Amino acid sequence: MDGVRLLRLGKRLTDLGRGVVADPSSGTLTPGETAVIADVFKHPGSSVQDIRARTGFVQSHISTSVQRLRERGLLDATPDPADGRRTL
Repeated sequence: MDGVRLLRLGKRLTDLGRGVVADPSSGTLTPGETAVIADVFKHPGSSVQDIRARTGFVQSHISTSVQRLRERGLLDATPDPADGRRTL
């Protein structure tokens, strides 16, 4: 991991920590959400299908977890440049 990615990760973790201190209920992740975040951290730019294949969770569970994490600002999503129907 390069220095820039480490700095970004550190800033993101600091921001998340501040959010938990300000509102402890916002910091609770389900085990499934934790698994999704861990997978995306290891494999940035993954689709829901990619995450499903690696974690073994059903697609609906992954989709729900990703949506919740996006709403909380913990994950970003972008259109797949190779296939406009997919989101990464």
